[in-house]
Amino acid sequence: MLSLSSLPSPVSPGRRLRALALTAAGFLAACTAAAQPTGAIAGRVTDAQTKLALSGARVSVAGTGLSTFADPAGGYAIANV
Repeated sequence: MLSLSSLPSPVSPGRRLRALALTAAGFLAACTAAAQPTGAIAGRVTDAQTKLALSGARVSVAGTGLSTFADPAGGYAIANV
């Protein structure tokens, strides 16, 4: 025979919502921590034959929205990569 005291008590909607919110917050924090920028890329863009600087050349990181343009000396830097 099954008694009422052996049945699990129902969880209140408020408690269920708080648990879901804490789980979601933990998940978002973990995702954010994993996606933090870890470095920078810098260099100089030059013509392969003449070795002259390519002022204004666009430099971008494939698969991201990160890009910049080379300065008059061909130099560039992209932070938070």
